[in-house]
Amino acid sequence: MSLIIALPGILSQTPFYQNNLVAAWFSDTGVNQSSGIVDNWVPSFGNSGFVANPTTYNRPQVISNALGGKSVLSFGSGSVPTNLSLAFNYPFSNAGGYTVSTLVKATGTSGATSMVWDFGQTIPNGVGISYGTNVNNYFAYTPTAFGGAQLLYSHNYTSNDWVFLTFRVTFGSLQEILINNVVVASNSITTSAIDSTTISESATQQTNDGPFVIGSQSKTLSIESRYFVGQMAFLGIWREAITNTNLNNIKQWVDRKFS
Repeated sequence: MSLIIALPGILSQTPFYQNNLVAAWFSDTGVNQSSGIVDNWVPSFGNSGFVANPTTYNRPQVISNALGGKSVLSFGSGSVPTNLSLAFNYPFSNAGGYTVSTLVKATGTSGATSMVWDFGQTIPNGVGISYGTNVNNYFAYTPTAFGGAQLLYSHNYTSNDWVFLTFRVTFGSLQEILINNVVVASNSITTSAIDSTTISESATQQTNDGPFVIGSQSKTLSIESRYFVGQMAFLGIWREAITNTNLNNIKQWVDRKFS
């Protein structure tokens, strides 16, 4: 007979949900830095090759003891884009859906679309979500040239709010914005995949296409008004439309880690 001992803290939790996981990054682990500036961000779970590296723009900063006594990453300080890129590691999916969740706090806005993460050409050949302190606080989209759509949601913004923000896409059916695992906006889509057909991808940021980028728009055109201003503690990418039950598992895991 085997004996399982439940240790206190993170080890006693339900395992972090990893089915169809591309990668998951936590700001208190895997961050290589030089004097408080991020050199790269190594995932804690998933494909270890999906390292987020600096682009030609400025790098985000590391803020110590910012959330639950742990470090977070700060994007968009100094009114300039700061971002990280997955380069040629394209997080494609044709397995029924696509989900990206992140724990973020917006502290400002760079424009109408302050992109938290983005992949491809924006509209019509990209996917991404923005969050800022402007009127339309949330803006998400899927490839409109292939049955996708734009999705807007506004709410009363509070500058000290940490938000568990999820963009969930069910291919051929639905796209949803969830705040703290509550669906706040949705619309119908017919997009059947996030792949090399629907996304205008590039290993580096180009004028009209680019890689999966954390902290700003993927392409460089108009990037000066399309970058995230705020802090980030977590980001995860899954090749599926994650169920509510499994999203709750992920959020609880992240909440405990940063409590």
